Amino acid sequence: MINAEDVEIYDTHGTRIMWGDLIPLKEWLDCVSNRLFIDYDGMGHAVQKQEKFYRILSQQYVYPSSPANIPAEATHILWFNR
Repeated sequence: MINAEDVEIYDTHGTRIMWGDLIPLKEWLDCVSNRLFIDYDGMGHAVQKQEKFYRILSQQYVYPSSPANIPAEATHILWFNR
């Protein structure tokens, strides 16, 4: 898990995001399947790693109950705890 302040993450409008936790997609999915993350815990955005920064793929939130909504090109989840 990486703190968003420590890397460059940009939303769909090009604004830098400075909060949240960046979690590799496989790690996030493992946590979801083991029920370590549930919808009550928070939500996130699907993120794709670029060469020098990370890019949010959609402003639509991703919840642990709906991992099928994650775009195929996602490499990470930018997670926001409640």
